Amino acid sequence: MEAARCAASLLMVALATACGSSPEPDVRVEEFDLRTEIDIEAAVYAGPLYAVGSTSVIEESGTSWDLGVPLHGIAYVDEAGFPAVLAVVGDGGYVALARYGYNSGGFQEFTQEPTNIEADLLGVAGYFEMKDQLTLIVVGEDTLGVGQGIPEEGPLVWTATQPPPGGWGHLRDIRLEDDDVCVLGDAGALFCADVTTMIWGRVELDTDENLTRFCGGLRWEAVGSNGTVVIRGLPAEDTSVWTTAQVGSVDLVACSSGFSAAPVVVGANRTIYEVVDPTHAQRLVTLDWQPLTFDRETGFVMAGEGGHGGYLVEVKSY
Repeated sequence: MEAARCAASLLMVALATACGSSPEPDVRVEEFDLRTEIDIEAAVYAGPLYAVGSTSVIEESGTSWDLGVPLHGIAYVDEAGFPAVLAVVGDGGYVALARYGYNSGGFQEFTQEPTNIEADLLGVAGYFEMKDQLTLIVVGEDTLGVGQGIPEEGPLVWTATQPPPGGWGHLRDIRLEDDDVCVLGDAGALFCADVTTMIWGRVELDTDENLTRFCGGLRWEAVGSNGTVVIRGLPAEDTSVWTTAQVGSVDLVACSSGFSAAPVVVGANRTIYEVVDPTHAQRLVTLDWQPLTFDRETGFVMAGEGGHGGYLVEVKSY
């Protein structure tokens, strides 16, 4: 525990150094309406913002698709030379794909993938390989599944990944960046792999709090219950090092890499904070609605309760 506290202290020293000694810029939220009253669980920026909540996929212009199944996760898979894909996941092992249509200038209708997965799925990520082969990775209750194939030629082929000793536990989210992929869940569960091998190893963290969400934006950070924040690769930029901090006691439901080296986190009390030291987060703004997610691509677009959305905007002082 002492080593962990020292590591956390070093982490925040690095954050303070990176930010400089001047006061941080204020942040405001420019709100927008997703033209729905449902609660948004996950969102991704793909030109417009796409989001899932209840049984629907919603595009910020108001276009929506009701898929008839409670949905929890969404991913935008886009590689040069391949038509982009929107993938959504939900209850009962539900996975559906929509391909971008260049003639229509938008995503086509969603098609369900037969997965043979029974667990409720909460997160999804994916990438393209040679010959237009799509790989999707999905997570849920004691489940990590991988689907591979060429969507235009038929359904993906799905396999269940062998769980580690003790099982996966309740997995809640997934993040994939280049060749790195990590999943997180309850009781401090964090597993990582190289996508070229898919050999998973558990990352030992100094917490048994439930981890709920990876941050949107460029860096690898995550949040969880009871004020838990997990950050990868600081202060030494060693990606094998994950540091845990606890900033207050409010449950954290979403986060962003923010405008500086310090992450921006959202509490279950409708308040947005910036992490400033190992035990404290500074309040930025409290909203009259509950944000539930940041988009994974930019990290600055949020959505949540009642179809509300907002952009984090930096207010500079000159």
